[in-house]
Amino acid sequence: MRTLLCDVDGCVADLIGGFITYFDDMFGVVIPYNDITRFHMDNSPELQWLVEKYDLYNVFEEFMALPDVYQDYVQPIPGSGILNMIQGEIEPVFITATMKKVPESYTSKFRWLHERFPDIPVVSCPADLKYKFRADWIIDDRFDTCAKFEKGGTKPLLFRQPWNEAPEGVGTYDWDTITNVLNNAIALGNRIKHV
Repeated sequence: MRTLLCDVDGCVADLIGGFITYFDDMFGVVIPYNDITRFHMDNSPELQWLVEKYDLYNVFEEFMALPDVYQDYVQPIPGSGILNMIQGEIEPVFITATMKKVPESYTSKFRWLHERFPDIPVVSCPADLKYKFRADWIIDDRFDTCAKFEKGGTKPLLFRQPWNEAPEGVGTYDWDTITNVLNNAIALGNRIKHV
């Protein structure tokens, strides 16, 4: 059976949307989602005034340290439920890194995943080692991670986010286009079996 690795934050869990809500609750300031143009949001040029005024990274760490941060603030990204539906045809596996500085977020993240994707296994490892795993596909919101997987023979599906940091012209995917890729792979696999 073919295997699909899938990152969690930014691909199935709208962690940044949750942080934007938290930040607005705390300070009455709405961070525009599309202004987060770097993976490390405090490096986004459009957010430098927030970095200086609110110490953005430390506020993000405080957010991640909330005991039930995922349950209280994080919604699933629309369309990601397809992962529950492809089981049996393709084996999805979550591969995720959790902030080393905020290990308490592990419990909330894994509970959140289990509530929404109860039958999908989860692998946790440092972000810089994820690419050592092999699969048929990887869904990730970081261009550099996708590029490392591709060098190892795994087909990357770069999940479209404003912080991809991808070179111009690199294709990105949302859940509609990912669903088409997976449905085509399933249909092709079924045709091959019946020939």
